Amino acid sequence: MGSTGQGWGGSQDGKTGTKIQCVGIGGAGSNSVHRISEQQIDGLECIAVNTDCMHLAFVDANAKLLIGRGITRGFGARGCVETGRSCAEEAVDVLSEYIGKGVDIVFLSVGLGGGTGTGAAPVVARIARKNGAKVLAIATLPFSVESIRRERAKEGLLHLNREADTVVVLDNDHLLEVAGDLPIDAAFSLIDNLIASVVRNIAEATMDRGLVPIDLDSVTSMISSGGYGPLAFGEGHRKAPVSAVKAALRSTLAAGRWEGADGAIVHVSGGWDLTHEEVHAIRDYLVANLKDAPNVVLGANVDPSLGNIIRVTSILVGVNSTVDVPPDTVASQIDHAFTTGELTSRDPMSITRDA
Repeated sequence: MGSTGQGWGGSQDGKTGTKIQCVGIGGAGSNSVHRISEQQIDGLECIAVNTDCMHLAFVDANAKLLIGRGITRGFGARGCVETGRSCAEEAVDVLSEYIGKGVDIVFLSVGLGGGTGTGAAPVVARIARKNGAKVLAIATLPFSVESIRRERAKEGLLHLNREADTVVVLDNDHLLEVAGDLPIDAAFSLIDNLIASVVRNIAEATMDRGLVPIDLDSVTSMISSGGYGPLAFGEGHRKAPVSAVKAALRSTLAAGRWEGADGAIVHVSGGWDLTHEEVHAIRDYLVANLKDAPNVVLGANVDPSLGNIIRVTSILVGVNSTVDVPPDTVASQIDHAFTTGELTSRDPMSITRDA
């Protein structure tokens, strides 16, 4: 594959129908892809991208891409965002070959605040979109007490939001409220499981599996609306199905407010006796409580392990993030112009202004 990338296993297939990829960037993103890959979802291609060859060796995925070998020698970006970005830029040809080509939707999983994920994720998102895919990024933010990583993550979020179609933000500060007294490893596994659940549910529903399939065109149109997409997750008893969606909308994991959402991609899971009536009661509640004329895309499947529990997972689109991202500084504007080809240099002196 050349000096900038290496693939293990996996290949572009020629199958017709819906094609979806899940791409993990950096350590945290690759961990999420590993967990999703273990679930062996038919039709879903999992790709891990990292600058750390040792970490990649332990990841299970259809393809594993080591980027920036000539820059980091496979030892990782070591927290440097610019290094992560440079590694991705150097590996553009390899990334373009594997990611987004002939693909309908790319789920991009990344933990922001480190070097590889923060630097490379916007580049990967840009490549996937250039190849014609719709990109839904799921980005995890560090705890507030990790002040330096947190500020780095906020800046990275700004860049990622420019390149992805929609960005779902999961904030580790809210993880504490959800995980309670769980050990830290189990708490982080909760995040990975949640990401895996979102990807699996949407992927399977758009592939015409389940009780209520999701129309692919409706999903891609929703993702294209842009902005931030808070993630809502909740459970309730099937005798009161609306309780599940109410719990989802109260979910503290969502880094955003749902009231102003333009629409929602909703997936409902329940036991063997889940009914269409229960599923549509959830949809009707969302339509009534979101802003005027919301677009609600609904899918559902049967999960026998849930018994009498109904589970709702929803991505709400067209809202503003509650994360305090930094202002769009001159430096950020220059960075963006450089990566999109509007500038050939990041040197501010190279910019000429109209008189």
